[in-house]
Amino acid sequence: MIAQLTHDVSGILSVDNLLSEFESLPTPPRSGVSEISTWFEDHRFLRLLEADAGTLSVARTYLAYHSPLADSIFAVHGLCSRTLQNGNSRHLATLSARSLGAFALTESGAGSDARAVSCNAQTVDGGYVLTGTKSFVSNAPVAVGCVCFAQVDGGSSSSVSAFWVPFDANGIEVEELDAGDHIIGSVNFLSVELDESSLVGGVGQGMSLAFETLGVFRATVGASAIGMAMRAFDEAINHTSNRSQFGKKLIAIESLQNELAEIFAKLELAKSLLWRTVHRQVNGKSTASDVSLAKWQCTELAQQIIDGCLQLHGGLGILEDSVVQQLYLAIRPQRIYEGTSEIQRRIVGRAIAKRFK
Repeated sequence: MIAQLTHDVSGILSVDNLLSEFESLPTPPRSGVSEISTWFEDHRFLRLLEADAGTLSVARTYLAYHSPLADSIFAVHGLCSRTLQNGNSRHLATLSARSLGAFALTESGAGSDARAVSCNAQTVDGGYVLTGTKSFVSNAPVAVGCVCFAQVDGGSSSSVSAFWVPFDANGIEVEELDAGDHIIGSVNFLSVELDESSLVGGVGQGMSLAFETLGVFRATVGASAIGMAMRAFDEAINHTSNRSQFGKKLIAIESLQNELAEIFAKLELAKSLLWRTVHRQVNGKSTASDVSLAKWQCTELAQQIIDGCLQLHGGLGILEDSVVQQLYLAIRPQRIYEGTSEIQRRIVGRAIAKRFK
């Protein structure tokens, strides 16, 4: 995997030392939050969350290839820590591999329309009182706290601000949602008292902080999808090279060679788009529509790739202990979170219309 990743980014990103480091690491655990946290801690992996989009993308490709769960935990923790960092919050020191963070933006009435948040932080002497509910909060069941986005004093979207909310505060209810291996939950804030230091950045800076952080991580979702697609393709090559039907290896059957060729072409197209976009982002030349295009197409193509690889496994591909089955479940949410495919398509379409009108 490292050899292929090195080939893909050669001449595009300067990450040779990072890839050499990855080559010496033991494989990240595929399951178990405690085991994954230990792996992060032992190898100081979370330090990479402070890096640029290029390093983050390489890290997520590597993680997702080996462990989609570790990749998800890493990315969501990064959304939280990056927001605290950008908002110069002293609470950044609270987070570690053993003290994971969550990012609470989505609500039942504020999904793609993130500015429609209704959570409210009421100003009181010495701080704020937070009320409301956040939905689909990744990492919530295993986190020590979250960055929560809420209106201040029931104001308009321009008042939305970011707050660090520790989950050991009174009035916090975390409900785990059943989403397979994806760790996610809803969080109820029942008149949670927060001191003034809980405000991240300034009042009214919440959406700018959220979009700044999401802007860095959006292309890395495509990198994660590529990591999963690469693993699925390797699994398909291994399976078709070792399983025989009709007196020959599956890989020697022309129709299956054609299927592998189609899958390989999609994978190469997705990788080319991703690394071109990341290169432009690292060098300050990318636009919002560039990043949206990469996130949209890489996740869509990765789902097609993994579906095709599962098909090549036949009935073995749908068993619970099958790697391709696990990848099939892990890839699907990526077309939804951090901006649905429909929203990314809308951003790209608007950019085209503006460019050519």
